[in-house]
This record gives sequence, C-alpha cells and structure tokens, in this order.
Amino acid sequence: MTEHDVELTRVTKTFAEVVAVDDVSFGIRKGEFFSLLGPSGCGKTTIMRMISGFETPTKGTITIAGEDMRNRPPFRRPTNLVFQHLALFPHMTVEQNIAFGLEMQGGSKAEIARSVGQMLDLIQLPEYGKRRIGQLSGGQKQRVAIARALVRQPTVLLLDEPLGALDLKLREQMQLELKRIQREVGTTFVYVTHDQKEAITMSNSIAVMNAGVIEQIGDANEIYENPRTAFVAHFIGETNLFEGKVDAMDGGEITVGADALAIRVPGNGVSTGQKVSVSVRPEKVVLGEAARELPNRYDGKVEDVIYQGSSTSYQIRLDGGRLVTVMEQNVERGEPRHAGASVTIGWRPDKGVLITEGLR
Repeated sequence: MTEHDVELTRVTKTFAEVVAVDDVSFGIRKGEFFSLLGPSGCGKTTIMRMISGFETPTKGTITIAGEDMRNRPPFRRPTNLVFQHLALFPHMTVEQNIAFGLEMQGGSKAEIARSVGQMLDLIQLPEYGKRRIGQLSGGQKQRVAIARALVRQPTVLLLDEPLGALDLKLREQMQLELKRIQREVGTTFVYVTHDQKEAITMSNSIAVMNAGVIEQIGDANEIYENPRTAFVAHFIGETNLFEGKVDAMDGGEITVGADALAIRVPGNGVSTGQKVSVSVRPEKVVLGEAARELPNRYDGKVEDVIYQGSSTSYQIRLDGGRLVTVMEQNVERGEPRHAGASVTIGWRPDKGVLITEGLR
C-alpha cells in the first residue's frame, strides 16, 4: 500500500506551443489537506484537471491510491470536484442535491437516507434537508456542495477556488469549516487557490507554483519562514528582498552587498561574488532605539504610515535610497512615528533568509 493517495511523476502538459505544466513531480499523502497555490495562469488548475481526468498529461504519469490513471475517464476515477460555481440543482431540496450522485449509482433508499443524514450532520445543517437551494445563504450552499461531493466517499476531493465568490468574512469562516470537515472525514483534499492566506489557514502542505513549475513544497511555517526562491518569498506574505552579491564570508555568516547596504546573514555553500538575495520579513525588522545595537542597522526617514488595526506598517526610505517595509504590532507602544521622522531600523542576521535559487 502506498502512503500517497496522489502521485505525479514528471508530468508535463502543453497546449499547442504553451507549456502549462513543466516536468512536475510530487506526492500527496493520505488524509492530507494539500493546496496548489499560485497566481493565475501558473498551471495549478491544469494539474487539478489532470488528476480528475478532464485533461490528459502530454508526458508523465498520475496515480491515485496506487493505480495508474492513464486512459481512465473522469467518471471512473475515485475523485470528485467542487468548483467556485457550485452547480447545485435549484429545483431540488438540500437532501435531494446531496442524494443525487448516490441515486445515479443505484443505491437503496435506506442507504441513501442514512448517508444523506450523515452528511447533513457533518456540515452542521441537520434541519435544512427539506429546504430549497434558493433559501440558503452563500456559506450554506458551499457546505451543501461539499456534502454532495463527499457523500460518494471519493479517495480524493478536488476543490477549485470554491470560496472565491464569497465575501471576505464568510470566506474566512468557510476556511475554518472546510478544515474541520476535512479533519473529521479524513478524505484527501486537493485545494486550488491564488490566495496565500487561504492556503496557510487550511493546509497541511502547500505547493507554490509559478510559470508551470513547483517552486517549493512544505507546510505553511516552512514556506513562510524559509522561502527557497525569490518568487516564494514575495508571493507568501510580504517581504523586503535585497538582491546583491556575496562580499565576504566569516564562519557561518556572510556579508551581502545589496542596494548600497552591507547585510549580514547566515549562509553556507556560497562563494565570494556569487549572486544572491536576502529576504527579511517586515515583522522581523526592529524600529527605533533598540535597532542601534543590531549588526544590520540603517538610518532613514518614515515615508508612509499605514494603520492596520492590530499593527502599523511603515515605509522607511533609507539614506541610500532603498525603501524598506517595517511592521509593528500595536501593543503597549508609544505614539506612532509620523511621515518625515528620522529613524533607525535593524535586524539580527538570523532574521534574514539567504536565497540562492530562482534568481534573475
């Protein structure tokens, strides 16, 4: 028995002269909430469609539950799909929508009623079975669509940006609901999204895609704290990315010359003169007197102040001309700095991440 419910091995998909997916390999473990994350046109939906059977790989193999899916049509695959446009049947009740797939399979009335009842309990709508779809809120419709897809007990549930049509507050609520549902049923979820906060909130593993390739796979903490490429650093949250070259090496630390700054950062396996980047998250930067004691410290002026409720974002123009974003939590602090104020910023060397891959 394989530990992976889904495996892609050297999968490529081309449309005429366009390479949509380029030599991609990865595995999705049983019971995992796995997200394919990336901008529009990066290839994530094409991968989902190849897993489901609606597209055929130009090269490579896809296995589900250890079985090669080559030449297997969508209706014979152990998968089901949920899209942004839910395609629920408006003339049917909630129960009838959930039961539809089981009825097509020829299940007995008793078995169907039991399964539908279990799904209504799972999505926490046990009293809504007799309601029409038009009587439900957007979030309730989403839950019914999930139940309809899960009731047939697929090995893999594929979700293509299903929350995209919801407003922000409801989308955040549904993220937690999806995570709860997936945890309770234990089905492998493959989730396609361009929203990094959505992927971070729900996923066990995230594959960050760009231009048809996977730049990095890992859990949310690994991808955020240790981005492997400049694209990942920029796409997952905010970052200050300093592009330059290695000027000096001293034990486990190096000095990078970037934007007229000398930046110390942990690093091994590089050579003097090598092109590198350093990623520093805005919340890792210290602002004010405490920065004066840090190895990486620079003077500048506040150019813009953006109040964000729980935090304040500062745009700092350093004396050398570089713009740096600094994030401070609004907890037990004095008056915020104002535009035009002179300040010192800094960070410890270990708060920066050295990037050597995917550089332009």
